[in-house]
Amino acid sequence: VQVDGTIQAPADPGVIKGTEQWVKFLYMDHLTLSGKGVFDGQGATVYKKAAPAAAWSGKKSNSKVFMNFGFNFVNNSIVRDVTSKDSKNFHVMVFGCNNITFDGFTITAPGDSPNTDGIHMGKSTDVKILNTNIGTGDDCVS
Repeated sequence: VQVDGTIQAPADPGVIKGTEQWVKFLYMDHLTLSGKGVFDGQGATVYKKAAPAAAWSGKKSNSKVFMNFGFNFVNNSIVRDVTSKDSKNFHVMVFGCNNITFDGFTITAPGDSPNTDGIHMGKSTDVKILNTNIGTGDDCVS
């Protein structure tokens, strides 16, 4: 998949229902996501409305605020040279993946943006993060 333009998430997080991620890749092998594209989560629309940081801990109070990317059960894959900008929640969730590489990946969000973790991982092996710039309002990698 090659993306060279800017793709914007809906400004209203209530528009996307039934998912925690705006762009989701499920059960894939040998995926390549590349290009100079920007995935703009338009997080500024919710940052000022956000409850105190304690409410942004992944509990139900935050369930309507989606992440930019979900890589779930994606194996032998690479994400190269794309940008995740101003996610409303975590930028990237990596779950159940094996041998996934982020190379030349850029993640940006304002320093005061709540719970905008860069790359959040769980139950994954051989995750490589190379030549990547992460600047968020929370954990860069968790």
